[in-house]
Amino acid sequence: MATCASHTVGTCAAGSPHPAGAMAQCTDGSISFSAHFQGTCSRHGGGVEYWYQ
Repeated sequence: MATCASHTVGTCAAGSPHPAGAMAQCTDGSISFSAHFQGTCSRHGGGVEYWYQ
């Protein structure tokens, strides 16, 4: 079963369909492929809706 790292915001959705290598889905609906947790989605509405990793 897929799991997410511990984050302070957002919901873990690692088991749901998503593009390969995606880190998160941002609150504006875009997908982030960020290499690091910090700053993920900062340019896309400022927040993470779902984490995939």
